[in-house]
Amino acid sequence: MWSDETSNRKGKTIATFVEKGNTSFLNTGEPTHFHVQNGPYSSIDLTICSSNCYLEDFKWEETEERHTSDHFPIIININDCIPAPRSPRWCLEKADWVHFEKLTVLDCKNVDDYPSVEDAVNLIHHIILRAASFAIPCTTGKFHRKPVPWWNTACAIAHKAMRAAYTRYK
Repeated sequence: MWSDETSNRKGKTIATFVEKGNTSFLNTGEPTHFHVQNGPYSSIDLTICSSNCYLEDFKWEETEERHTSDHFPIIININDCIPAPRSPRWCLEKADWVHFEKLTVLDCKNVDDYPSVEDAVNLIHHIILRAASFAIPCTTGKFHRKPVPWWNTACAIAHKAMRAAYTRYK
């Protein structure tokens, strides 16, 4: 199933797992291991993914250099993963609040000066947004780096704990 020349019980177990499950191999058939003692190549490093995202979403390749290992490193790239931009957000910590306050002064002090309550609310809403656009910087909504689909809150917490442990170690 993954273009290896040999077959054994463990390989057949993996093949059965892949056939019965909703999974597929990303391997292209290139060997991933070089047996240093005997010299033959084999495909013992497997990349398995959900059949829903198979080759349309990922590109599987190995490097030509083994980097002193008997295994070739495998590189998996995500095809055309362009996330939708996020909505721009206000950077409140960089706001010029004095300028914002000057821009939000109302000419009319009495609600009765407006034809309706909705008109007063709309005017105040407009004034606040206009003042914010001049006095509070906003993010672009674009990503600084290409986000990865597998990163989640648990990864962020683990990464933060790892950095803290490393700092204590140093």
